[in-house]
Amino acid sequence: FYEDMLHASMLGKHRDFGNYNKIVFCGIGGSEIPGEIVKCLNLKIPVLTAKQELPNCIDRKTLCIVISYSGNTKETIKLYNQVRKKTSKILIVTSGGKLGNLKEKKILIPEDYIPRGALAYLLFPVLNVLKINYQECFKIIKNHDKEIREKSRELAHELRHRIPVIYVSGENLRCIGKRWTKELNENSKTFAHANFYPEVFHNEIEIHFNSHFFRILLYDREDKLSRKASKMFNTHKVRLHGKSLIARIIYGMYLGWWTSYYLAEISGIHYWTNNRIDELKR
Repeated sequence: FYEDMLHASMLGKHRDFGNYNKIVFCGIGGSEIPGEIVKCLNLKIPVLTAKQELPNCIDRKTLCIVISYSGNTKETIKLYNQVRKKTSKILIVTSGGKLGNLKEKKILIPEDYIPRGALAYLLFPVLNVLKINYQECFKIIKNHDKEIREKSRELAHELRHRIPVIYVSGENLRCIGKRWTKELNENSKTFAHANFYPEVFHNEIEIHFNSHFFRILLYDREDKLSRKASKMFNTHKVRLHGKSLIARIIYGMYLGWWTSYYLAEISGIHYWTNNRIDELKR
């Protein structure tokens, strides 16, 4: 992942879209995650995401970032065909396919990855275009790689034969929970649920989870109320490292990738195959 980050950080640096008043990300599955991450960064302009339905607020001042790793995602191509009628500020991020053959401004990324394994290439060129500083991410991954893998192995063993419930300590970390559920679904072939503090204090706190569930809290802050809730939930807490929000997000997502990988490994599951998804797309 570190090497992917280095290579990906060289892409998209010279793409300029002038002034825009909002950003809309079009993508689904693994390709929606960059948009979810940017939404969590709380930029000074609105950031929206679209999987199937295009927001009505799109106009000629909207920057639309269309992401499909394969370039052939039907839902995303449909969104692109709608977007091009509303704005000329369009960026496509893809490894090829139908979207890769279009004349729009694009960032072409390497082929032969499973889409969810191409996060660095889907994300960091976009951050370059948006001029978002992510330099601390390199230090976080390089310095904490061994620690993250060890922690991931421990979590994977705890999760074997149990249902993961992933909590994060704030709304600005919601993208981590979403990424974890996707990777546990696709890599580990297991159901997973995610939510965030303090939302869970107003609903899920009333649920009695039996021993078949294992709750994890990924946190970068704690207050009296969250500590009390964590005791009530009996959560397994993991602190997210990093001074910047983007670094803590990448730390959490990297931890999720390895946890889902090791869970697949100890369960005798091929993490890279998704037979039902492939069959559905045929």
